[in-house]
Amino acid sequence: MEPWETLLVRAEAGHNPQFVLLPSQPNLATMVAPNYDTTVALLNQLGEQGWRLVSADMSDNRARTGVYWLTRPKPQSGGSWAASV
Repeated sequence: MEPWETLLVRAEAGHNPQFVLLPSQPNLATMVAPNYDTTVALLNQLGEQGWRLVSADMSDNRARTGVYWLTRPKPQSGGSWAASV
């Protein structure tokens, strides 16, 4: 069975809106406050790094929050993923 990496992306609204990525991801462009456009841009950038969206929870859309689960195969031979800008 192929080993997979998983990633949780949470878009938080409120007094200090921000993206939270677990585990954190280096090689990302500066992330700004979450809204529809910046969320799509972040997910696209993660897609360029090999991440694929598995599930999304937008149940509290009025609060402009969301949780996204992504996965990708682990790099072979101990290599690492690099952002393709």
